[in-house]
Amino acid sequence: MHRLLVGLVCFLVGIGWLGVVQPGATQSVPGDLVSPVSASVNCITVVGSLDALPVIQPNVCRGLAQQYWEVDANGRWLTGADTTYCLARKSSGSRTLTVRPCTDPLTLQFQADPTNSAIYTVVGENLSLDNYGSEVGLWPTHGGTNQQWRWFQDDLQLVNTQGCSISYPF
Repeated sequence: MHRLLVGLVCFLVGIGWLGVVQPGATQSVPGDLVSPVSASVNCITVVGSLDALPVIQPNVCRGLAQQYWEVDANGRWLTGADTTYCLARKSSGSRTLTVRPCTDPLTLQFQADPTNSAIYTVVGENLSLDNYGSEVGLWPTHGGTNQQWRWFQDDLQLVNTQGCSISYPF
């Protein structure tokens, strides 16, 4: 039965029915992909050079290191591109996001909203992570779907860990 289930999962991933990660994607960093509920084919992505205050955008999930995130014990979001960089404000008081070295005072701490754990608010503020469409930033908490996020694993990696090997192209 287990072999049949693994085979079915392999088939569904292979035809693109399970998962949004594109062919050739591999996860080489710890963490998960994070996708807005309002646009589930997109993942929070660091776009640009880490040392040049890159923008944070929702881009098609491809399993890139720039799309993986993990949360440390302080509630900071570390990017898979370099886990010494954390989600931060672009400037003091700004609602625009970037990544900065985790030691920078502009890095942010997030906590799950107590009434909806898919919403992440900045600790001590009424601002939540928000999908603007072309960018991910901060906005006063209202609980809409553009402020709700889901964490997930790369389906291709999951299938490979179950003993199924998929290669592209078919």
